[in-house]
Amino acid sequence: MEPIGNHSVAVRWGVFHRGVDMSEGESKAAEYRRSATALRSIAEEMHFPESRAQLMVLARAFDALAERVENWQYPAVAPDAGN
Repeated sequence: MEPIGNHSVAVRWGVFHRGVDMSEGESKAAEYRRSATALRSIAEEMHFPESRAQLMVLARAFDALAERVENWQYPAVAPDAGN
């Protein structure tokens, strides 16, 4: 665990986790959303507005990544144009 502010954050596979172990069957999208949540929590405690804003941008990027992964894992089924 690496301390960041008042938080203990484990860095694994380049993604932040707040003391939560990922089970084997858990999706990458859930992992990215947890990372976004952790970053928002850390950002709320930041005293410097620029640092807070950077963490929020990063959190939004993790949310967007989760969205892309979900869409890739579970693509929307288009109606059959031939029927």
